[in-house]
Amino acid sequence: MPSDAPERIEWVDAYKGLAIVLVVLGHANSPLNAYIYLFQVAAFFFISGFTTSAQTKPFSRFVATRAMRLLVPFYAVNLLLIAVKALVSLVGLGPWLFTDPLPPHLVPQAIGALLRSSNTSDLGGATWFLPVLFVASLAADLVLRAARLAARRGPTVEVLVLTVGTAGALGLGVVLRAHEVTVSWWSLDLVPFATFFLLTGALCRRLEILDREIDPMWALPLGLAAMFYFARLRFALVDWPSRAFDAFPWPGLISTFSGIYLTYLLSLALGRWRTISRALAYIGRNTLPILFFHFAAFRVVFVILWIAKLAPLGQLSHLTPIASSWLSLPICAAAILASLGLAVLVEKLPGSWVLLGRPKRERA
Repeated sequence: MPSDAPERIEWVDAYKGLAIVLVVLGHANSPLNAYIYLFQVAAFFFISGFTTSAQTKPFSRFVATRAMRLLVPFYAVNLLLIAVKALVSLVGLGPWLFTDPLPPHLVPQAIGALLRSSNTSDLGGATWFLPVLFVASLAADLVLRAARLAARRGPTVEVLVLTVGTAGALGLGVVLRAHEVTVSWWSLDLVPFATFFLLTGALCRRLEILDREIDPMWALPLGLAAMFYFARLRFALVDWPSRAFDAFPWPGLISTFSGIYLTYLLSLALGRWRTISRALAYIGRNTLPILFFHFAAFRVVFVILWIAKLAPLGQLSHLTPIASSWLSLPICAAAILASLGLAVLVEKLPGSWVLLGRPKRERA
């Protein structure tokens, strides 16, 4: 039976691993945040589009599959994190570990806010990405289906349909930002930009752009120069949850795609070291548990740092490190290891796919 998914590409898992490491490093308040925030979110949407293709299965079945892999974990994990926060508050540790403790009597209110407005617990703050990816993947799939039909008229028409869909998504995103439109439920106002990067990834795959002979001798310094300019001179902030898209569309896209391309080059370069490559690939196949649990893991790391007198007591209640320092590197590493360890424990539970999005065999 033919598969709707494209074949596995060796560097893709390493790319995903590197991308999620950068996300956690950014949340750990790294000194490199000015660079990381230019492209970290777009990098995931891009690679998701790069590894997808038009489905032959009915659209309704595709919707159901994506919902099981993205929406079910989104709600399940956030309900779990609400319960954890309420339990911590119940035993009296809430004021120490949270700036906004959750007394048990406010749990129904927190659940209602999650269901009505997609308001997550602070520990689940990074999960906003999943509903956006869900809706964007549906929109991108419709464009890919249209392109697949257009391919009957020739490859040029197919690419034209993909290009028009990509440009339309970008245009809609720019219009929404220009009018400061914000939709809190599932962050739907971010979907057009997400769809744009998804379709850009699909277009790059279709045109085999990354497979072409692009000389790193000039591409690498140009990419680094663009990143330096927008991070240090232009100060082009990109922060999806707060809807900060400075310098979008054109200047911002230059820095974003520079970061994506540099991530691609780095994933290829690190592939020469088998141990590093395998570690990144394993991380890349487990991005969801890292996305879900790294903020909770930060809290554990903060407690250890406080005991070791490397962090102030006030740090315990903050979501991310108060000060930016190179201590973010071990914090990032510890949070990723803790998240992976927790994922291993969760996998042993019946119905673990509810929290982790897919069967264990697909994460191995």
